[in-house]
Amino acid sequence: KEFIKIKATDYQFQVYLMNLERFLGQSKKDYAFLVQTQDIEIKEKKDFPIACLLDSVRSAHNVGAMFRNAECFNCNEVYLTGLSATPNSVHVQKTAMGCDQNIQWSYYKSAIELIKKLKQEKKHIWAIETSARSLNINEIQNIPSPLVLIFGHEQHGISQELLELCDEIISIPMYGSKNSLNVSVSQAIILNQLVSKINS
Repeated sequence: KEFIKIKATDYQFQVYLMNLERFLGQSKKDYAFLVQTQDIEIKEKKDFPIACLLDSVRSAHNVGAMFRNAECFNCNEVYLTGLSATPNSVHVQKTAMGCDQNIQWSYYKSAIELIKKLKQEKKHIWAIETSARSLNINEIQNIPSPLVLIFGHEQHGISQELLELCDEIISIPMYGSKNSLNVSVSQAIILNQLVSKINS
């Protein structure tokens, strides 16, 4: 019966998979693909003195993806502030795919107070934001240690008050009509660039 339905519809392969998933009671979401089951045994981990601060990143799916990015590039910590979802959310857990359990994290209500505390601990603070005084990530030569990267609200970005507390503002060059990327995509690009520079 299912095959008869499929023959009568367009996009046959996709429809077949969808119907098969429903029949089996399973669904292969995008976050479940291309996962290696023996991740820990594949390679020796290398630590990088980079932490990520997520300020009011409201989407639980974005936060989960950012935990996964941070773990993949072996950041040493994730700070969550303001309206950011936490790994207590099942939606964060789904997209993090266990990475929230492999990386240290903490929540603070005020990003400003946290930044002041981190600066007292002699940590360098970089904001990832488009700004008149932003430095192109491709032009960065020296990467300070330890380093904290701030990623802001999906719509409003990082507040001016926070930007004024940062040591540098870093941006990703854009060549299309839009001037911003999804926050988790931006994080992955920035971490890849920084880790590559540290390794070179």
